[in-house]
Amino acid sequence: MRNGGHVTGDPFRLVLLARVSRMKNLLGAIEIVSRLGNLPIEFDIYGTLEDADYWRRCEAAIAALPPSIRVTYKGPVQPQDVETVLSGYDAFLLPTLGENYGHVIREALSAGLPVLISDRTPWRGLEARGAGADLPLDDLDAFARRIRDWAALSPERFEDMRRAARALGDDPVTAAAALEANRRMFLDALRQKA
Repeated sequence: MRNGGHVTGDPFRLVLLARVSRMKNLLGAIEIVSRLGNLPIEFDIYGTLEDADYWRRCEAAIAALPPSIRVTYKGPVQPQDVETVLSGYDAFLLPTLGENYGHVIREALSAGLPVLISDRTPWRGLEARGAGADLPLDDLDAFARRIRDWAALSPERFEDMRRAARALGDDPVTAAAALEANRRMFLDALRQKA
């Protein structure tokens, strides 16, 4: 397990912890890492397999990755172990198709992980806070560029990102704001249906 920033030259360690389902967009995450070329990546996936057909498609995409990218499915994690598991990685990747709140995003931040997520969650403005990035799903190259950029950071700068992530994840005001944003998204969706 790592206690500090990414060590330049080591594989960059990404983690995705979510249900393996279309909504969490594991295929999108695999597509993102496929764009990293020869950058050494270890990408571990945790979560329950909810959709066997979708998982087979993910396995096929994983098999087509270059040898510099190692992907491992690790299975489910007990709730009490989430923060410990997450803290052993360099960054959290979740190009989700949508989240009402994204509890695992907050858990990743609290574990000191910069998060790389889609812009379809209430967790926004991450780059301005130095804690990650929330990007549009129509630009997967932007996700790959962020990973490359983060992997090239000095250990000191990377540790700054980890501290910013931890501060954001542990901030009760931010958590309340994310919940309020979720409430507004829900009410807007109801108004659009009416």
